[in-house]
Amino acid sequence: MRRVLLAVLALICAGPAAAEYPDRPIRIIVPTPAGGPVDVMARLLAAGLPASLHQQVFIENKPGAGNTLGSRLAAAADPDGYTLMVSAASGLVISPIIYKTAGYSADSFAPVALIAEAPQVLVVNSNVPAKRWPN
Repeated sequence: MRRVLLAVLALICAGPAAAEYPDRPIRIIVPTPAGGPVDVMARLLAAGLPASLHQQVFIENKPGAGNTLGSRLAAAADPDGYTLMVSAASGLVISPIIYKTAGYSADSFAPVALIAEAPQVLVVNSNVPAKRWPN
């Protein structure tokens, strides 16, 4: 977690205006409901940033429409570094493919840091009798 915070801080402060940034609170948009895994990761990140940035960081959950409501809000924000978004791949890549009216594309965002990786598993009820595949 400490490496992630340092990477975010380094990327944010790398520009020529590093001495001036941030001079106001930072908003992190989470396009999923509060309490879910993406929200928990965003809150862990937001808890560590104020000590490094000396500025308030707050979370704004905007769930709905397959992550497109919050993602659209983040895509429309000023590209000044004061509005960040923490999202899973579904909100960034899959939703714009599924929903033609998503209002953004994966190119609407610039990656800052990979916060977490989660394995995915496909399972089936073990009480289902096994079928033989045709040879």
